Amino acid sequence: MSMFKKSLTDLIRGLRSASESESAYISGAMKEIKDEIKSKDFDVKSMAIKKLIYLHMLGYDMSWADFNIVEVMSQSKFTNKRIAYLAANQSFTQETDVITLTTNAIRKDILGTNTRGKGAIYEAGNAINCLANICTLELSRDLAGTVVSLLTSTRPYIRKRAILCLFPIYEKYPPALPPSFSKLREKLSDPDPSVASAAVNVVLELARTNPKNYLTLAPTLFNILTNSTNNWMLIKVVKIFGLIAPLEPRLAARLVDPLCGFINTHNNAMSLLYECIKTCIACLPNNRSVIRLCLTKLRTFIDHPDCNLKYLGLLAMAEVMKVQPKGVAEHRDLILNCLDDEDISIRLRALELLSGMVSKHNLAFIIGKLKDHIAIADSSYQAILIEKIVKLCSLEKYSYISDFGWYINTLIDLTKIPGAKNGCLVRHQLLEISIRVKSIRPFSVNQMMYLIADPNLRSENIQEDGMCEALYAAAWIVGEYSNLLEGMELKALESLLNEDVVSLPSHIQATYLQNVLKLFIHLAENDRADEAITVIEENLSNFTSSIHLEVQERACFLVVILEIYKEEIDNPDTNLLAELKEIVSEEIKAVSPNAPKKVRLPEGLDIDSWINEPMPEDDPDMYNENGFEWEPQEYPTNGDYPDNQNLSPMEIHERNRKIEEIKKARSLGNDYILGNGGGFNSEDIPTIPLEQIMETNFDSPPNMNRNPNNPRNQRGMPRRMINRPTAELEIDLSDEMPDGWEDMNSSGEESEEDVVKNSLANVDLSNADADALSTSAYPIPLRTTTQQTRSNRGGQRGTRGGQRGNRGGQRGNRGGQRGNRGGQRGNRGQPRGNRGAPRGNRGQLRGNLGQPRGNRGAPRGNRGQLRGNLGQPRGNRGAPRGNRGARGNRGQPRGNRGQPRGHRGAPRGNRGQPRGQPRGNRGRGN
Repeated sequence: MSMFKKSLTDLIRGLRSASESESAYISGAMKEIKDEIKSKDFDVKSMAIKKLIYLHMLGYDMSWADFNIVEVMSQSKFTNKRIAYLAANQSFTQETDVITLTTNAIRKDILGTNTRGKGAIYEAGNAINCLANICTLELSRDLAGTVVSLLTSTRPYIRKRAILCLFPIYEKYPPALPPSFSKLREKLSDPDPSVASAAVNVVLELARTNPKNYLTLAPTLFNILTNSTNNWMLIKVVKIFGLIAPLEPRLAARLVDPLCGFINTHNNAMSLLYECIKTCIACLPNNRSVIRLCLTKLRTFIDHPDCNLKYLGLLAMAEVMKVQPKGVAEHRDLILNCLDDEDISIRLRALELLSGMVSKHNLAFIIGKLKDHIAIADSSYQAILIEKIVKLCSLEKYSYISDFGWYINTLIDLTKIPGAKNGCLVRHQLLEISIRVKSIRPFSVNQMMYLIADPNLRSENIQEDGMCEALYAAAWIVGEYSNLLEGMELKALESLLNEDVVSLPSHIQATYLQNVLKLFIHLAENDRADEAITVIEENLSNFTSSIHLEVQERACFLVVILEIYKEEIDNPDTNLLAELKEIVSEEIKAVSPNAPKKVRLPEGLDIDSWINEPMPEDDPDMYNENGFEWEPQEYPTNGDYPDNQNLSPMEIHERNRKIEEIKKARSLGNDYILGNGGGFNSEDIPTIPLEQIMETNFDSPPNMNRNPNNPRNQRGMPRRMINRPTAELEIDLSDEMPDGWEDMNSSGEESEEDVVKNSLANVDLSNADADALSTSAYPIPLRTTTQQTRSNRGGQRGTRGGQRGNRGGQRGNRGGQRGNRGGQRGNRGQPRGNRGAPRGNRGQLRGNLGQPRGNRGAPRGNRGQLRGNLGQPRGNRGAPRGNRGARGNRGQPRGNRGQPRGHRGAPRGNRGQPRGQPRGNRGRGN
């Protein structure tokens, strides 16, 4: 790297010194980085990427350098490669375009671990780590087999990283799990503890998705549970059993002894102890002795000074509450003490446990404890406590309340808390108790009298959802059940019309005026109408001039009612009081919100149909400012239209319509516009073969000079269309389409992306075995060992699958086409071993008895090149490429000398044979 280039250290120093002009400095640094990243020197480019990583950590974008990162990633120098992998980990996302270009670089670094030096394992480690972070569907599909092949590596470091990389691959490409499951299962018993621990981690994450798939691993996991001394691995194993044991009762019974042993002995390993308790609760909920042991240990968690352990203890208590609530109730005092804790999360967890501890005998005690905490709690915690009090009292439809008078007083006490909220909740409870419980109404009415007369409640805490909402319920109860006031009607009337009421919210004021009318009717029945009219007229002026419309309307309505009453009270022909009584005579009853759903519709009633025909919607552009329709005008079709400023909306609309008609007229005769007059009409749509439409390549323009019926001109057509009849199918032209039609492709089958979207929970491992590794789930063939030599590397080099050397009988051995002719004629008179060879070299099996042992029985061409030729010169042994025998055939008869690749150039199999052989034997491969 040039000495004048800035390093990362220089960038950081400059950034710290330029604190006042940081943005300007970073802009200049970005410009330098963009120049450096274009350099042909990869050291300079790597340093630019390193500085870009630092700026990315500060929040600056580096996605523009993605391709340059891939460039550096493919370099052989480890220091540069490591920087590129770090940049890819930090900046690449699922939407990065160039991420598919990293496939070969990652595969190359992964596979290089078996042939290069010890330092190469760190290159593989970087590659595997990068793959786990940037894993996409394509990378998972292409590299799954490569990663699985590393599970047989001799280095524990590589095996461990490969196992951990498998889980993100499974997440992106679930079909990769069944073929590799047996390999993953083997790693649970790996002699290296770090590899086994990594395998347990992957199995745990997989078991979270579908525990049933991993029941077969129970014996191996149980062996680890009973023999391992690694606490962290035991924690993971216990978690796995917590997921799979509920599916198999016999397995849960086997876990009692080891789990209880851990609970009794591992007092210092709190993490393992907690997981064992949690697993016992999930797997053995009906075993009372085990649950009692767990509760005893959980007390040590809750009594511990560490807040984290105390929180975990309460969390596990909540799980026990679901299966054994009576067992938790025994620890009521311990949980109530947690309400005094400084940590709000611990107090909230303790409140959740109170719901399962409530009974008729301890409800008042628990509510009293909560009320004591309300006085010292902050506003947010106050609201939670009030809500909890109401929830505990209303459990099981108020079955735990034995005295509703106590509950009414409790609700009134809540209204006296300064600054408290949840007023709507208290209001609802006061109304519901007073309506549902008839025996409590006299007591409730008397208590509500004191509530509406409380000056603090009318003047303080006037806020949204404040305790002033309780006045809504108090006014309604006093007015609705005014017959229970027992001589306190005028006092209630004065409280409802107090001048402080105008400061309350409008809906509460409106409720006050509504119940003033109810009190007036009750007083008029008792011949006390004059007293009521006097009190109302003296205090109603504050409401008739209210700024709230509903309050003003109700006040004026009340004034008119009083005037009519005074005029008609002495008229014997009218009975105004009886008519007013009908307004409040019917008793209000509680109705369930779901009651209307149970009402049956009368026969013949369709509530979805229109009673009258709907009026047509009018187009506002069809009418002028006077309400009359515009008269359309005729315009020329040559494009000379008036200026838009002089046109009315209707004229502009008509002009646009004319333009569309002109365009349509000009397009007539174009065969490629649907519905035009070029011999193709929209009525012909149902007669078009649907299969032909779907298979036609619309991406390329049709060649009008080629006759598609001519077989010679069918090269550019899809193969499936050649000489394939198409069925005459009808196309449904209706507007309705089947459900889910947007998710279907043209073939009606699930696309590859739809298959991959299936989560790991849907993967079936019942048929997964070791043989599945040879299936086509992986595009790259899996290697059975990591110690293969270069000459045998999957056909890449060496024999090359007949590409070179043996050429499948194309040259040299020609399979008996000429020369040997199946041995039917040419071998007459030859030794028995050469007779009847059906293919060119069959005589190799027995006939070449005089050849060295390595060449006997070669079934194809020169197979003896791999092992045979033991007696040949060194050049012929183990030729890694095809028949690398350009020099290897030294010492052979002259006819075979110098053949570069498996008898290349033998015109008809006779090249190099001794001239004196009979005609039938000429052309043999040897």
